[in-house]
Parts: sequence; C-alpha cells; structure tokens
Amino acid sequence: MNIAIILASGDGERYGINLVPKHLIPLKGIPIIVWNVKSIILSKVIDYIVIVTKKKSFDSTRESLDASIKKTHYQNIKLVEGAPDRMNSFLNGLRYVEKREGLNDGDNIFLFDANRPLVNPKQIQILVNESKKFGAACLGRPIVNGIANVKNDQIFNVPTKEDFFEFVTPEVINFYLLRDSLEVSNKKLPSLVDYAINIGIKPKIVPSNDLNTKLTYPEDKFILEALIEKNNLETLFYKEQD
Repeated sequence: MNIAIILASGDGERYGINLVPKHLIPLKGIPIIVWNVKSIILSKVIDYIVIVTKKKSFDSTRESLDASIKKTHYQNIKLVEGAPDRMNSFLNGLRYVEKREGLNDGDNIFLFDANRPLVNPKQIQILVNESKKFGAACLGRPIVNGIANVKNDQIFNVPTKEDFFEFVTPEVINFYLLRDSLEVSNKKLPSLVDYAINIGIKPKIVPSNDLNTKLTYPEDKFILEALIEKNNLETLFYKEQD
C-alpha cells in the first residue's frame, strides 16, 4: 500500500492572509489542496490519502474536495487534525492510518506539502519505484546559486556548491524503515530524508523541476499560475479520470 500524507495546517502568515486557510488559496480558481489531490489520484499508485489540517478547516476542505473529486476516489481520502508543528502533524496522519488501516513493512509512506501543489503524477510513480529499491526517495536538484556558511550575518566560508542538492517534497520512505528510525530517534526530525539517514539509509534523488515551486509569498501565486498555463495543467488535471 502507498499512503500519501498531505500537510495542510499552515496559517499562511508569510503569504499575508488570514481569511482562508493556506491550502484553500486558489490557483486558476481551484484550491491548491485540490491540485494536490488530483495529481496524486492521476499517479494511480497511491491507495490512501490523508490530509492533515486544522479542525476548523475540515468543513471548508471537504467542500472544496466535494466540488472537484469524483466520489469513486473520495472514499480513500481522510481528514486528520494537525499539530502545532510540521512533523507532529505528519505523525498524527501516520498514527491515524496505522490505527485505522494497519501498516505493513512493504508499505510506502509519502509526505506531501500542500503548498507544493503541482507535483507531476509521473514523479510520484518514480518515487514509489525508487523507494522500493533504496528504501527512501525525494525530489531534488543541484544548487544553482552560490551558498555560504554564515555567522552573525557574516560569511565565513563558501562551500563548493556542486557538493550540495536542494531536496523538496514529496518524499517517501518504506514504513518499516520509518518505524525503526522513530524507535531509535530521541527527537523529532524535520524530514523523512532525515529519518532515513538516521538509520543509515541513503535516499535516492529524483529530479525536480519548476512545477515543484512552493507557494510561500503572494508573488509565488503568479509564478504557479503561469506554470499551469505553460504546461496546460488545467486540461491534464481536470479532465474526468477513472
């Protein structure tokens, strides 16, 4: 079984809004959580979707999904209450699935961020395959800009950027590896990549692209909508799929 846990508990403080939850901000009139769910469904490799969000957002989230997601897909989409921080929200979603459905060693657990709504379904398929081979995988690409070590607002070292990759969500890990890492870790780690490395697993990098852009600031909305137009995603994501 492949399980997608979508983190959607953000308030959108950096975005500068408080009227609607961040995961309901529209791109081309469609809430970003719907873009997330549609791309996951179109990958045809995810069996179960958990959206982790604030309790007060449950009704508005359901309304958005009801308007766009076919009923044949909706039965395996569940809403779970989030926590004050990111990884505890993820663990809330994980515990929900484990208690409700049970989890086996061969299952793959995905972490999606709702604010990266344009993930290509093919990327999800590749991540599943690479997770089976390597135990964990994530999207990433080489660093383009210069990087520096900074202390007290001053640069004291400039590492070779060719040694570094930017990695982003979605990321995936085999359940048995995540379970083992959670058992030996004495603190919450910030990503599934960290949990994999924590027990000696080296996650596989799957190439990311501009569609993995994050919605953080208002100007990012214009970038994402331009990418939707450029890649004709409205046609791809919103034609009826069985």
